Amino acid sequence: MRMTLAPSAVALLTVALLACGPSPRAADAPGRGAQQAPPVASAPRTLNMAVRYEVTDLAPKRVAGGPSQYSKRSFNAALALVDGAGVVRRYVVESLPQLNTDTWRVFPDGRMETTYTLKPNLTWHDGRPLTADDFVFAYQVYVAPGLGAFTSRPQDQMEEVLAPDPRTILIRWRSLYGDAGALMTEELDALPRHILEAPFAAYQQDPSTMDTFLSHAYWSTQYVGLGPYKLDRWEPGSSVEGTAFDGHALGRPKIDRLRVHFIPDENTVVSNLIAGSVDLALDNSIRFEHAVEIKRQMGERSVALMRPGNRHWVIVQFRPEIMKTPALADLRVRRALAHAVDREPINEALFEGQGLITDHWVPRQASYWNDVERAVTRYPFDARRAEQLMNEAGFTKRDGFFASAAGERFRPDFLADGSPLFVREMELIQDTWARIGIDMDPKVLPAVAARLNESRTTFSDMYATTTGVREAQLDIFSTAQVANAQRNWAGNNRGGWTHPDFERWWGLYNTTLERPQRDQQVIEMMKVVTDQLPGIMLYFNILPIAHASALSGPEIGATETLPNWNMHTFEMR
Repeated sequence: MRMTLAPSAVALLTVALLACGPSPRAADAPGRGAQQAPPVASAPRTLNMAVRYEVTDLAPKRVAGGPSQYSKRSFNAALALVDGAGVVRRYVVESLPQLNTDTWRVFPDGRMETTYTLKPNLTWHDGRPLTADDFVFAYQVYVAPGLGAFTSRPQDQMEEVLAPDPRTILIRWRSLYGDAGALMTEELDALPRHILEAPFAAYQQDPSTMDTFLSHAYWSTQYVGLGPYKLDRWEPGSSVEGTAFDGHALGRPKIDRLRVHFIPDENTVVSNLIAGSVDLALDNSIRFEHAVEIKRQMGERSVALMRPGNRHWVIVQFRPEIMKTPALADLRVRRALAHAVDREPINEALFEGQGLITDHWVPRQASYWNDVERAVTRYPFDARRAEQLMNEAGFTKRDGFFASAAGERFRPDFLADGSPLFVREMELIQDTWARIGIDMDPKVLPAVAARLNESRTTFSDMYATTTGVREAQLDIFSTAQVANAQRNWAGNNRGGWTHPDFERWWGLYNTTLERPQRDQQVIEMMKVVTDQLPGIMLYFNILPIAHASALSGPEIGATETLPNWNMHTFEMR
């Protein structure tokens, strides 16, 4: 079961830039007894949404670069979803499994069974019925050996998925799994058997056809999903367009059409929003200062929301065959680098001092956040301590920079995603490190390359990037998630770090059902991670969301909530 967050907890991380549109004036409402004009059929409305990253596919479980969930949300529906209050809700099912009932049974040997019942009369976007067999088929695809294109959780803990009847999904688990009662997007998303069965069978017969299966037009330009909008058109490099889906499990969207624009330049997004050609900007398409500028120029014609965002941290590369600077394997060196990061200038430059700076990977909304704060190892900015640790690791200063006993300068590569926000951050870290005596070879990963698993995984030394904030996404440190060439570089653990103590607590977390025990296990994981430093946590990103005040519906909420989770309820005035 997932954590339920009270709205008051979310409010702690909300930057107060919310400005609602003006209330209707009394004169705008017809007076009592006034003659009203007959209703006039309105023209179909289009929601124009700007995102920074172009997705490479629309299937939630496909491993793709960049934060793509905003775009994929529009075309997909799962067994469950998280609402604006952080509460897990049923989506395409009548109800969610409840522990210690016939819908969620735990056996003495540690195995489990969960049962989901689909809502009646649901269909795919093409009108074909959605059945339990589509989930059985999806499971078979996700566990097929050699594909390496799908996130491995949680099917790696499933024994089998069965369809006792067309509306019943029976999942047998080989071990305890705490989130088994609310499987959401990226966990067990259905796949249309009527479309993919033949090409998948061809792959099973001849694995050399893997690329043919994975490049099937279904995944992109001919995508058929279950979400609020069905795909009409995909213009590569420009946009995807969709039409409101009458058969959506939560009801037909109130806005008839959707156009998702891929706009990597933030200033272009701002200009389009001010001009009225974009209604909603999200997915890192604008930065903090852009949201402030939008409010300044548009005033009551706009709404700016500051969403508590994903973890932003510096991943260290641990694969010896990839790492360029072997000294990074020395814990003393990593601790020196952590002490050499001055977060306050970063906070001022990026977020005007309002950022969510932290030493660990647990968001403030977590009920056990205070316990984590007391338990973790901290690395405050301390130039003298950084120098002491570098000296202990065998590095002394030569010409103002640390070098080995052999005279080789310590100069690790430092890769950053190509957003100006992250480039500015890298420049600040480089400047601070240089004053301490730590050199850096800065590199920028273009947005196009950031969509490729290999580019985001085979960095040579360090990579400052953003990863998801859900508890389950602590698998960024899990051995099972180490990405490699054999898996087509799919896997959330991009640095290749592993540690037996973390694995022990991670295993317990995934096989524990009681919430208090799971909280304690996360605390123990944070102790290990902050002590061993597989990376340096910097902050929880602030993700500005801006939209025209004529659009109502987008909201910020709990950490796991997408601002367009409820896009079927969006309205345009």
